[in-house]
Amino acid sequence: MSAAIANALAPTGRLRIALWTVPYLAAEQSGVLAGIVPDLGVEFARRIGVPADFLRCATPGALIEAFRSGAVDVTFVGVTAARAEAIDFGPVVLDIATSYLVPASSAIGTIADVDRADARILVPAASALPSV
Repeated sequence: MSAAIANALAPTGRLRIALWTVPYLAAEQSGVLAGIVPDLGVEFARRIGVPADFLRCATPGALIEAFRSGAVDVTFVGVTAARAEAIDFGPVVLDIATSYLVPASSAIGTIADVDRADARILVPAASALPSV
């Protein structure tokens, strides 16, 4: 990796990686960050030849603000319109399979059962999940 590329990606000499701390992306285990996003961040930093630093963000909003303030250089998170206002997204490197959580008494037993006019689906505000 050229010095020019490393300087462009990590202008402080360290790759500052924003982590949205949700268990399926990044979690702390015995005081150590673990998960797909810390792993990707460490490998990215290694490939450009700089150390990795992590900034833990409790919400997607905090992650966006970290980019707006210039506190971080990179993250790995789903694309939404609000996030795209502050983050320039590259190619998809992570595809997370999601599913539905329903009560045991629900008539929904398969993903196909959700595809009907009277089904109500709830997702978090500002979710990266597609609209239904």
